Amino acid sequence: MFALIMAGGKASRLGMGEKALARIHDRPMISYVINAVIKAGLTPVVIVTPLTPYTTNYCRIQDILWLCTDGTGYVEDIWQAVEELSINGPFLTICADLPGICA
Repeated sequence: MFALIMAGGKASRLGMGEKALARIHDRPMISYVINAVIKAGLTPVVIVTPLTPYTTNYCRIQDILWLCTDGTGYVEDIWQAVEELSINGPFLTICADLPGICA
C-alpha cells in the first residue's frame, strides 16, 4: 500500500525555505514521516512540485520514490498522483511536516 507524503507546498508562512526540509533535532522533518511510513509497512512516495526542488533532490539522494505533480492544489496533486501511480486501492495521504508521527 502506498503512503503519499505531501511535500510540495510554498511554505510561505514558515519563512525557512522548503518546510519538509526544516530541521528538527538535526534531521529534516520529512525523514520522521518517511521512517514512520516504512515502519508501518507502507511504501512511501513523496509528492513534490516545481516549488520544492530541494525536497526532490533530497529524495533522489536518499533513494526515496518521488513524483512531481503540477502543484495546482493539495487535492488536485493527490488526484494527479493517484492517476500517475495507477493506484486503484486504498492508500494513505500524510503531510511531510509531522515530525512527531511514529508507527
